[in-house]
Amino acid sequence: MKLSLLLNKINKNIFKMKKTTFSFLSLFLLVAGLSNLANAQARRSSFRVDAPAALQGYKITSEIDKTGASPWGAAIDSKWENVPVAYDQNNPNGCSPFAAGYFTGKFALIYRGTCEFGAKALAAQTAGATGVIIVNNLLGVAGMGAGANGASVTIPVVMVTTDDGNAMRTELLNNVPVSVSLTGWRYDSIANPIDIGMMNDGPMHPLGKAIPVDQLSTQGGNTDDSFRVYAGARFYNFSVVDFDTINLQGRLNYKPTFVGGSFAPLDSNFITYYFATPITTLDSLLFLKLDTINNTLAGFDMNDAATGTYEMENTLLTIPFTESGLAPLNNQWTYNYAVTDSIYSKCEYDFSKNMPVSNYYINVNPANTYKWGPVFYIRNGNFKALKAQAVIMRDVIEDSVFTGEEIYIVLHKWDDASGNGNGALDIAEVEEVADATYALTANDVVPIAGLPITLNFNNLLAPGSPILLEAGAKYWMTIELGGANRTFSTGVDYYADYTANIVGNNGQGNPLYDITNNAVYGGGFSNGGSPSLALIMSKDPEGLNDIAQLDGKATVYPNPVTDKVNVELTLNKLSGKVSYEIVDITGKSIAMVSKSNVKSDVFTYNTNKLSNGTYFVNIVTESGKTQVKFVVAK
Repeated sequence: MKLSLLLNKINKNIFKMKKTTFSFLSLFLLVAGLSNLANAQARRSSFRVDAPAALQGYKITSEIDKTGASPWGAAIDSKWENVPVAYDQNNPNGCSPFAAGYFTGKFALIYRGTCEFGAKALAAQTAGATGVIIVNNLLGVAGMGAGANGASVTIPVVMVTTDDGNAMRTELLNNVPVSVSLTGWRYDSIANPIDIGMMNDGPMHPLGKAIPVDQLSTQGGNTDDSFRVYAGARFYNFSVVDFDTINLQGRLNYKPTFVGGSFAPLDSNFITYYFATPITTLDSLLFLKLDTINNTLAGFDMNDAATGTYEMENTLLTIPFTESGLAPLNNQWTYNYAVTDSIYSKCEYDFSKNMPVSNYYINVNPANTYKWGPVFYIRNGNFKALKAQAVIMRDVIEDSVFTGEEIYIVLHKWDDASGNGNGALDIAEVEEVADATYALTANDVVPIAGLPITLNFNNLLAPGSPILLEAGAKYWMTIELGGANRTFSTGVDYYADYTANIVGNNGQGNPLYDITNNAVYGGGFSNGGSPSLALIMSKDPEGLNDIAQLDGKATVYPNPVTDKVNVELTLNKLSGKVSYEIVDITGKSIAMVSKSNVKSDVFTYNTNKLSNGTYFVNIVTESGKTQVKFVVAK
């Protein structure tokens, strides 16, 4: 395996670099700002479990909406440090009054369900609570409406996942103290003395969390750095301390297995950035990417990488400050990605269950219809798109069925050059090349963890033919959501958030198309992560050896050719449709023509614009297919 070390342990050199800062508003627009549809709020806070040690760390949360039509509760514009948590097992849902003073000076742990969020929070506040932690009863977290009582709530309210809430409850029931901290960026005046950190939208990701090994191969002459993995992140300054120097580190580890096994170190990059203008508390959001040092390309070269699991560690440290206590917990963000034989996904892939990871869900406004999904870059072409995988979710507590509702997944080819060429997906630039559909039945029971579905792709351009992916092309794979006749949700990998990639111009994320309003949001859902979708490709490229025999004969002349090539086709029986596709040696499609009701035919193509080299014509009929080769020699 080739995994080159371009920079090793350069941590004493000081370099000047222009800082990149973002206001809250600009970030919100960049990532599409559909938090009201995604049932998640625009992120301004950080929630951490401080004790016990087994639970320490930063957790997935949503917070109450202070900007909508019915704002309620306290804005997280301050800090709550090391606050004890209490739980009333006799009133777990908080839908009855608590004993007077039960939560005095504490955060109340309350479960979702039975009554409105505002009613729960008000009951805890009346019992002296400093804040409220709502435990979700579904996957991930959700938005929280005020209800009839929310306007009277003046304390902070956050929601945590079922797993995190259950873990805190278990400790409390075993008489183990639990304490938490909550703060918004720029508001922590006792941050030891500094606190910077990453959240789920922070780290730079590879172009996929699962990437087919053949896309990394350089055997076809493709040696670009599209799949290079970089240290870097978008990070937050939670403190009120100015600083001008930061150390960014990246470490890459590897194991040859997908399930089990231990990681071994492969490579490391680190550098110290010096900002000519100090970072102040107004610079709440910053972005750094360790891509070049002294004009030398940095990062981790994935060309010809081996199959297996890779672990990427991103670490940020301020200099000369040393974060103390629990503040360093958010200075490092570690994620895994895999090099596979045939699976391509933006979300992480669970190889123990053979399905995309789903730890969250997106539920949209049913009045609108949407397409949402990842963009995949195909460096090496002629591989087949075989199947689509998705995870179907529900937004109610009970196991659910969605009888008759259609799962509709579409694979689009995106040609940015055919439109405005600005690198942003536009609907006029995409063409539907394949789809996969399935009507859910009464037997398709959706549990709380989601229902994985695997569907075969159908070729929309040449029905019955393989879907051959073109070299150098980008494909947008979407699942359709919403609409009057579709009530299920889609699974999401909350931690596969590509915001930093979009900021750092390192690939595309998961564009969202609002079909109803004809609007495209390049960043997808705000705080939405990546949908639990995976593209299953062939392990080998389509070639002469695996092309089925044609029921007839095809010849090409002249060969070599200078200006025009002719393909003569003679079939043993009439074919209602015949397609001719010219591809180059890498599998990139040059032209495609379809004809109807053919038994004998001559297809002629002008080769004046083709460079010298070898080309193929893929011929597909209703009763068979073949491939013929010709050489352009001018």
